[in-house]
Amino acid sequence: MFIRRLIMIALLLIGGHSHAADDPVLQLLHKSGIAHGISRFPQQLEEQLYHSQLFSQQPELEAHILNVMLTGYDYERALDIMQRRTRDILDPGTVARLLEWYDTPTAQRIAKAEMASAETGQAKLEAFFLALQTNPPAEQRRQLIEDYAAASRQTELLLALMKVITKGMIHTFNGLLPTDQRLSDQELNTTIDELMAQMGSEIEQLMSEQMLMFSHYIYRDISDEDLQQYTVFLRSRDGQHYLQLTYAIADVFSDIINQGIHRSDLMSALSIPLADLSR
Repeated sequence: MFIRRLIMIALLLIGGHSHAADDPVLQLLHKSGIAHGISRFPQQLEEQLYHSQLFSQQPELEAHILNVMLTGYDYERALDIMQRRTRDILDPGTVARLLEWYDTPTAQRIAKAEMASAETGQAKLEAFFLALQTNPPAEQRRQLIEDYAAASRQTELLLALMKVITKGMIHTFNGLLPTDQRLSDQELNTTIDELMAQMGSEIEQLMSEQMLMFSHYIYRDISDEDLQQYTVFLRSRDGQHYLQLTYAIADVFSDIINQGIHRSDLMSALSIPLADLSR
């Protein structure tokens, strides 16, 4: 379930969304869906928490950890950071060309499909995935989806997001422990690196498989021609610049989470006895 929630976050980030703005960089962030994805970040994590709590042994603790992580969240501040990162990564000419792409009929149809799918309920997704297994797509369609998935490199973005969120959760939990039980920053970083290494290829394979299934759902009403044009764009020089921009989102989220982690007043406001944290 956690993997699927991460995928929905990633798809929100790559999906388009029209918005009027005078600044070309701000226009690009809205039309590409990045601004909308940033605004939905807290909601997506809260939805993940809701589903994970159904099976959690310590739902109250998980809720507090998420609350701490999101305390530093401010949409306008996050958007401002993303605008600055965009200007660092993209020159004005590239921004202009990307805006031209997002004004094409193909890009608009794809953007509409991506944004609509981002709001899909879990039950509808499960029904589609089951139908996909019993009635597989045609070989040509399957290949087009695989080509898109490879070109979009969404698995890389998902892994980056997972590392940011995992790191935030571990740092938050560590800060809630009594002082004499906390790990040092070096020990924390080593623990996180070891955890990600252990998950490694297994998680990457699972993400890749899930991403393919989600892609079949999202683009189910998109023609083969449009999907092929989208893939060609993503593999173009401008498309690669755009993908580079999406990877910067993980840094923005990391900054947001770190702001919450360093709010010591929240650490002291925990209603769960600290002795219970080590269970």
